[in-house]
Amino acid sequence: MEGPIRIAYVCDKHYLPYLQKSIESVKRYNKNVDIVILTGDKDLEVPNAKTFYYQIDSSLFKFNKNDRMKEGVYYKLFLPLLPYDKILYIDCDVICQRPLNELWNIDCPFICATESYKVGKQQAKDLHLSNYYLTGMMLMNLKELRKQNFTQRCLNRLSKENPKFHDETIINLEFNNQIKNIDIKK
Repeated sequence: MEGPIRIAYVCDKHYLPYLQKSIESVKRYNKNVDIVILTGDKDLEVPNAKTFYYQIDSSLFKFNKNDRMKEGVYYKLFLPLLPYDKILYIDCDVICQRPLNELWNIDCPFICATESYKVGKQQAKDLHLSNYYLTGMMLMNLKELRKQNFTQRCLNRLSKENPKFHDETIINLEFNNQIKNIDIKK
């Protein structure tokens, strides 16, 4: 029997209701899953999930006074710290509508993500990239990301950029040519 699909989330207390709904939807269609959560909230408790607490230096991140995003969005950059070789990262506001086995079994040399088709062409053009990938759901080869110093490279890029779309822009700028496109299923 194959091992479980390892689903990773990043979350803080602000997104806990969304996280719980997303986990429910994943478990509805996938029986053999392990849920792991990377958080900066020491008191975050999620039933049937393994929580990894990691405190990041919030001074590393730039936010506007009116920004709707919190520093938790940048926890994606720290996913290679998890003690696994491969994860399927899902944003807390993603609802699963089918089994994830096919996605989990894709060959993933680095990161697999879906290209942003609606506004992504303009985002790619603005950033001088050929494609712009969405990071709300990514298959990630953490072993390879660690080898390529993913977290530090993203933090270095972040220190030089004021990204419009936060972590997503940083990942696209730093690793765009290494992201494998996943076709959208209708």
